[in-house]
Amino acid sequence: MARVGEIAYKTAFIGRWYFWYNLELALLHAVAPKATPLWLTRQLADEARSLDQERQELQVKIFGLIRNYGSVCAACGACCKENVQRFTAFDAAVRTGGPMPLQRYGREILSLPWMVSNGIQHTWQRVMHAVTRTPMPESAVCEHLGKKGCTLGHQERPMLCASWFCPKYLRHIEHRDLKRMAPLLRDMERLHFRAARLMRRGNHSLRHSK
Repeated sequence: MARVGEIAYKTAFIGRWYFWYNLELALLHAVAPKATPLWLTRQLADEARSLDQERQELQVKIFGLIRNYGSVCAACGACCKENVQRFTAFDAAVRTGGPMPLQRYGREILSLPWMVSNGIQHTWQRVMHAVTRTPMPESAVCEHLGKKGCTLGHQERPMLCASWFCPKYLRHIEHRDLKRMAPLLRDMERLHFRAARLMRRGNHSLRHSK
């Protein structure tokens, strides 16, 4: 019975933190304004710095929890081989008040059309690979991917890289680690919502400063 319970928990975890979490971020991203210069007011800049400190601490905890499962990603690497910017407007917003604000970020990776088309493309490639046994096509890799993995420290990676896990990866994580990961992902989820609110307030300040 314990094994059945673990399987049920993992299935629910994948549904919650793969399917729903991705959809949730895409919808939140669609209605959020673009990242704005939050240094327009001292209060917004201070809040951004506070959120960024929370982000860094969360990412260290998450990467520390999953460090024993790095071989799963290393054996696949598909996520790091997408030709798309992984830093989003949420990353830009929380880092605005810090000493090194993001110079570049993208909106594509959290857009529903890109998610759907990318999923269809990869599914088709896997089907053709299984049927014809032809090699999977090569694609451009993340600019931060080096010979030994990501060249960014855990604190400096995009929030998506710290909180996005594919079903294949999640199937390898032990039950006790999934239970420890759930509250960290909830904190990361809340951080995205708080970043979106900060972006709206920054956008409001920008309009009224003109």
